[in-house]
Amino acid sequence: MSLSGVLHPLWQVAQIYKPERLSLGHSSKQIQKGGTQIHTYEIVLNLTSDLRNEGLPYVEISTVVQPNCLGTTVQNLELISPPNHDSGELSMLSFVPSIVILDYLSETDVVANSVKSKILKHLQTGFQNQLKFKRSDGWFGVWNRQDSEGSTSLTAFVAKSFILASRYIDTDETDEIDDAFNWLVDVQQSDGRFEEIGQVYHADIQSGIRNNSIALTSYVLIAFLENPDNAANHTPTVRRALRFLPSIYDEIDDSYDLALTTYAFSLAGHPKAKQALDDFIDQSIHDEESGLRYWNRTSASVEIAGYAILSHMKNKPVIGVMEIVQWLTQQRYGQGSYGGVQDTIVGLEALTKFSAQISSKKNDYRVTIWHKPYRTHTFDVDKNDTFSIQELDIPSHVRQIRVEIVGVGYGMFQVAYQYYMSIERARPSFKINVEVLKRSNYYVQHLQVCVNYIPREAYQRSNMTMIEVFFPSWLVRLIYFTCQLQKTELRFAATSVVVYYNSLNSDARCFRVTAYRRYKVANNRPANVVVYDLYGLDRFAVKSYQGIVAQLCDICEDEECESLSCR
Repeated sequence: MSLSGVLHPLWQVAQIYKPERLSLGHSSKQIQKGGTQIHTYEIVLNLTSDLRNEGLPYVEISTVVQPNCLGTTVQNLELISPPNHDSGELSMLSFVPSIVILDYLSETDVVANSVKSKILKHLQTGFQNQLKFKRSDGWFGVWNRQDSEGSTSLTAFVAKSFILASRYIDTDETDEIDDAFNWLVDVQQSDGRFEEIGQVYHADIQSGIRNNSIALTSYVLIAFLENPDNAANHTPTVRRALRFLPSIYDEIDDSYDLALTTYAFSLAGHPKAKQALDDFIDQSIHDEESGLRYWNRTSASVEIAGYAILSHMKNKPVIGVMEIVQWLTQQRYGQGSYGGVQDTIVGLEALTKFSAQISSKKNDYRVTIWHKPYRTHTFDVDKNDTFSIQELDIPSHVRQIRVEIVGVGYGMFQVAYQYYMSIERARPSFKINVEVLKRSNYYVQHLQVCVNYIPREAYQRSNMTMIEVFFPSWLVRLIYFTCQLQKTELRFAATSVVVYYNSLNSDARCFRVTAYRRYKVANNRPANVVVYDLYGLDRFAVKSYQGIVAQLCDICEDEECESLSCR
């Protein structure tokens, strides 16, 4: 099984009758010690009561110790950021995490030549792949050669990332960077705001929910400001944006808008930066028992916490941000990533910049793991362990673990677990209708799939949506469209087809799929159609359907039929 940390934790295989959701969880602690005093932590795994075992692993538990926050990210770089995505934003995962890691190596003066060589190669490949989405007038599109209008948010994302990448690889593409920023200059409104020119696929960042330009203007401004030379080259554009944001500051009532605005002000050294940060912190939730601080904002909490750390470090000492860092650390998947593109990029950037302020060159500590029945294991970490991670599998029945740490240094430990649970009764975010068309037979199956989004609170539309149709024992050959699709692809040896929409609303979108039987199979189980929002991991739905089912006598041959008394 391959699980990507930046995809929705919903695991499906065509032959599984009852859909299962792969539930991920963990408890993480930052290691920041000085002296010889032993620090002890008791970790209790509060696993849900509806764990089930239907031929799948009941529960998998592991303990990981790493000397900095990037160990698992480096180890799983290919998993987190696979190359050759066919979406302009998803493809950014193929090279931006590499920049984050290289920044850390540069800022901490850590020598890790083997790691650096691997990451540079990954960065170069990702950079070349991203150029597929560039158009002649400078903007970048979400889909390869399909967009008629440029994406303001994606062009800003790519332009700032290209500047960062140019520090590490010979891009020979300075025109690409200049063209992108010049296009952004051209689309800025006269009052300083930026609006989305292209399709809305990520409603939060593109201000597609709140019908304002606060988040997007701040996001584009950040792209200009993160490189001082670039900001100086576009002073009029920066000044117009910095006039617009303060003018509507009092209207900001959303924590996501405020997160981006605060970071933009912090980068600019704007007089309102401190006030914005104070207002931003006032909107957070502080858990007195755990000492954690976070923002309870649907589908954007990780991004918000990341921007809080980045803003905090521009305005206040490192020590004041620890409670947010602790919360953000606990949200990571076991592979070292988060649930979406922006979550992963912003979250990793924030943790990296924080970690760069705390040297691991003096690391010399021991972590002891204890669990019943009276088993112990020790991990020793010293200054030579830059990116090496140490792992230990824990028996599946264990629910309580004691961790003891003694020594000096910095790092983190994590107890991660995963299990499968039923999602049949989960509240769906999409309505799915699957119709097996009348002309279908045992050898050819024709499906019509219709999907619409079920509005929830402020979210009247979904973000970019992925629909996967499974065909057990079938081979997908032809796809017919009754409305516009952004992209299609085949998976699992062409036994499933995936289609993408930029977004869905309450109006049903339909497409048809024709599949041809590859193998003779009798009494096959129902298959599934899975739908989920790529930027809102809590928004998904699943629908089972039964195609044309053959009996054993329909597929037997010669002597087999006789033994079955079919003839």
